[in-house]
Amino acid sequence: MQSLLTGYVRGFNRTHGHKGHLFQGRYKAIVCERDSYLLELVRYIHLNPVRAGLVRRPGEWKWSGHGEYLGNQRRGLIHPGPVMAELMTPARYEAFVRDGIRQGYRSEWHPGDHKPFLGGEGFLDGLVKEKKETSSHRPVAMEALCKQVAKAAGFTIEALRGHGRSALLVAARHRFIRQAVLEEGYGATKVAQFLRCHASNVSRVLQEAASDT
Repeated sequence: MQSLLTGYVRGFNRTHGHKGHLFQGRYKAIVCERDSYLLELVRYIHLNPVRAGLVRRPGEWKWSGHGEYLGNQRRGLIHPGPVMAELMTPARYEAFVRDGIRQGYRSEWHPGDHKPFLGGEGFLDGLVKEKKETSSHRPVAMEALCKQVAKAAGFTIEALRGHGRSALLVAARHRFIRQAVLEEGYGATKVAQFLRCHASNVSRVLQEAASDT
């Protein structure tokens, strides 16, 4: 999502002469308990353009992963495996989607309107327990982390937060950004504010880190 909200938006704005944000609101995802919920959710998403009256058939909407499930497209953006393992063939998947055309708006598929999970009470209890266990990790304070990275590289905190461009200093600054965001869970905006730099600089470092993995 970070790559989408930076690289794609920047390209879109440049192409169409647009300025500012392209997407509004926070990205949200729904956690599914069983494959049956996943099948229903995939079908509902792929039928959204049909329900909105934008196309007559889901395959006509080119900004959809529907064709990947049918085997007509190979963009590599999604992994149809879990869904196709349940339905076995593209023909069965297509029939399954077609059977759902009569469905209307369903609030359970919209995190903003409803609970952000699909499953029974036991599933919810498990999610809550897992959340408590993972939240026991307290992130290292930003300044302490910066001091640690700076000291290891032979710099002061102020140097790391400054605008120096030596190769070693830039490498240390990038290391701090990656650790702060990817390991300690700080937001890119907060890290940028701490470093007194533009958020796009932090996003660029994270994109480079993602491409290296």
